[in-house]
Amino acid sequence: KVAPALFAQGWRGVRAEEAVEKGEKLISIPIDAFALSARKVREDASLLVGPEICAWEASSGKKVQDDVVLALFLAGARYLSTEPPGADTIAEHPFGGYLASLPPDTPDLPQFWGAERLASLAELAPAAASEAAILRSKMEASFLEASAVVASADGELDRGDFEWAWALVQSRAMRARTLGGTERCLLPLADLLNHSPTSAPPPRGGPGFQSGGGSEKSKSRGGPVVGSGDSGGSGGGPTAAAEAEG
Repeated sequence: KVAPALFAQGWRGVRAEEAVEKGEKLISIPIDAFALSARKVREDASLLVGPEICAWEASSGKKVQDDVVLALFLAGARYLSTEPPGADTIAEHPFGGYLASLPPDTPDLPQFWGAERLASLAELAPAAASEAAILRSKMEASFLEASAVVASADGELDRGDFEWAWALVQSRAMRARTLGGTERCLLPLADLLNHSPTSAPPPRGGPGFQSGGGSEKSKSRGGPVVGSGDSGGSGGGPTAAAEAEG
C-alpha cells in the first residue's frame, strides 16, 4: 500500500499507493533486523570502528556515548567508501544500502557556524543563538571524545566527516526497544516515513518504538504517509517516523 517517493516539496518519504486508514498497520518487522544501535556497532568488526571503541573503553575505563558511537560508525563508513577496497566493504555491509542513501552534504546548521554568523543570529534571535551555542558545545565535547578513540588507534578523525555524521545522528536517531533493551538507534526504514511535528512523544524514559508501524492520519492514494513516534533526536525537531515492532 505504500512506496518510497520524492515529493514536489523536496521531501523524501513514503507515498500511499492505495487509500490508507488512520491506525492501519503498514510495517511489521522485528526491530533488531533493521535497528542500527551502538551495541551493534561495538559488535561489528567489519568496519574496524567497533574494535577501536571497545579497546579505548577498556583502556580508559570510560564508556563512549551512544550517539558518538553511531557518529563514529557513519564517519568511518564515509571515510572507507572513498576508495577501494573500503568501498566494496561498505557496499557489502548489512547496512550498505542505508549508508549509500544518506545525504552527502553536511546541513548548514547554526551549531556549525563561526563566531561572525552566530553574532548576526544573536541580534535577530537571541534564544536561537543561545540554543545553537549549547548544541555546538555538546558537539565539540563529542568530537573530542571521538577523536580520542580514533587517536588511540593511531588515526586522525576528520572534523568535516564527524560534523556530517553528528548532524545525521542528532536528526535521525531515536529510542527503540531492541533485544539489548531500550537503545538509541538509527532506524533505516523509519526515517523514510514523514514525521508529524504534532506527534506527542512517549513519557520520558519510555521506549520510542513499541508496536507495528501505523498511519497517524487517513491518506488518499498519492499522499505522503505520516507516522507517529518518538521525538528522540536532539537536533531541533522530531525524528521518529513510525512505530516498529519490538
